[in-house]
Amino acid sequence: MSLRQRKQTYVLLPRHYLKMGKLTTEEATGFEAMFRRSRSQEEQSQVFQVMMANVNRLATDKDRYALLHRDDLFEED
Repeated sequence: MSLRQRKQTYVLLPRHYLKMGKLTTEEATGFEAMFRRSRSQEEQSQVFQVMMANVNRLATDKDRYALLHRDDLFEED
């Protein structure tokens, strides 16, 4: 996959996660702008990793909201 094709794919991902409700409008706009500014595959990969960490924060965080979301308030898992 060429750099341009990869970039176009990554630019569309935040909109997809926005429609799924995993990102807010501001977050999706910010990630889309970061993907548009990235110049190399390394930069694209870094932005992608940060976006995925943000999307999966409810599944991995240990704060009360994330634990309530996972029904694991007492951290029994």
